[in-house]
Amino acid sequence: MKLVFKISMAAFLALNGVVSHAQDCSSGIPNTPPRENCRMIGKVSFGYAKKPVFTSVGIGFYLLGKPGDVIPSVNTMRVENDVIIMSIGYFAERNIVPYSATIELRTFSTKPLKYRENHKLTIFIDDKTLLSENLDETGSLMNAENFAFTMKYSDFLSFTAVSKVVIQIGETKIELKPDAIEALNEMNKTTKDLSPPPPSWM
Repeated sequence: MKLVFKISMAAFLALNGVVSHAQDCSSGIPNTPPRENCRMIGKVSFGYAKKPVFTSVGIGFYLLGKPGDVIPSVNTMRVENDVIIMSIGYFAERNIVPYSATIELRTFSTKPLKYRENHKLTIFIDDKTLLSENLDETGSLMNAENFAFTMKYSDFLSFTAVSKVVIQIGETKIELKPDAIEALNEMNKTTKDLSPPPPSWM
């Protein structure tokens, strides 16, 4: 069923980026420097920036749906099929192991505010539950919602080192595709170059 919402989408899209960001290398992880050396792994964008003072790594991909399922304009957004876009990344200041990594989910649904009442994120790795936490709602407008979660670095390492991942948000459950797994594994390898925190940080 096609739903057409006559809403002011200009501000929302300006804040949250173009819907198709995960299909190319134009967008990075929130609150980190711009990604460099971005490339595609299948349909997953992978970005890796290494500088003298930081390392920043991020990936973005569609958990559900595809770019053509959401058609935005200034005053109208048509959602033909549910879309969930996931972004994952970390920022290592001074190339020191970070405390956490960030996960962001952007959802576009045929049902307005589909995840308002239930936005629990559960991650299963190799058929075992890694974590199950309520996401922070960072923005919503009719059938477009934005959620974020800060993952412990140790959980991030486990999440990115496996061969099977299933993501569940609310009642929606999705197994990651091979190109997303490959990008996660490659992201995990970038952590090998990070330095442990100095004793003064402990």
